[in-house]
Amino acid sequence: MSWERSELTIKAHIKGGTSQINDLTVFIALCQITDLTYSVAGFTVPALSRLCEATSLPAGPGSAAILDPGLEQAGREDKFASPVMWLLLLVVIGLIFLYRWYRQSLILKNLTSKYVFITGCDTGFGNVLAKQLDKRGMKVLAACLTNEGAENLKKETSSRLQTIILDVTDSKKCKRCCRKGGSYGLWGLVNNAGCANANVPIEWQKKEDFLKILNVNLIGMVDVTVHLLHLVRKAQGRIVNVSSCMGKLANPCTAGYSMSKYGVEAFSDCLR
Repeated sequence: MSWERSELTIKAHIKGGTSQINDLTVFIALCQITDLTYSVAGFTVPALSRLCEATSLPAGPGSAAILDPGLEQAGREDKFASPVMWLLLLVVIGLIFLYRWYRQSLILKNLTSKYVFITGCDTGFGNVLAKQLDKRGMKVLAACLTNEGAENLKKETSSRLQTIILDVTDSKKCKRCCRKGGSYGLWGLVNNAGCANANVPIEWQKKEDFLKILNVNLIGMVDVTVHLLHLVRKAQGRIVNVSSCMGKLANPCTAGYSMSKYGVEAFSDCLR
């Protein structure tokens, strides 16, 4: 059976197994000829397969698109969304690599030629920092309060690390020990030495209690910084003053400690 129209030419030879369909209207007519009375929007897959077999049309998403124009539009949107998705993925990957490059650029090189002076290395933060910097190959000058702390630190580090017995409240010893910085300058000065007072109300404390903690946490830190500041400037280094949240929020039971840490915050601002 054949049809001829002015706007298009359609040849359908169902029995011969060949067909050429260029219009949706003719496709619906073929549905009626093959006793498939399904609507265009509700055409089921089995019926579509039977019709495609009868007319030698390829069964698949393309056939479904012929039956329902909405499916064809959705296909076009999918084709448009796919490049956008890949573009967004490439942008995300590019940002990740850019971030990793930025992080890598912050890593300093030639650390083996840099000197760092750290106070309070017997235990705590100073002890851990001295070990970490020594593992990275830096020349560490670790100031300890006791001989026992210095010996224990030597056992766990390399020969690059040098220990110094230093009480930051002793100005004469501080001046003498600070000459250990040498003529190369200090790339880093870490003022970590500190102590805490008893957690008791103010009326239970004496003047000596306040002076002790202020001398260690504040005055001693200032004394060390003053004697080493010219070496830090020479190497264009940095000064790290270890403070505390008590330097922002005062506690009446730790008045002396809070006072000292407020002073550390103020002194650090003055250095900036």
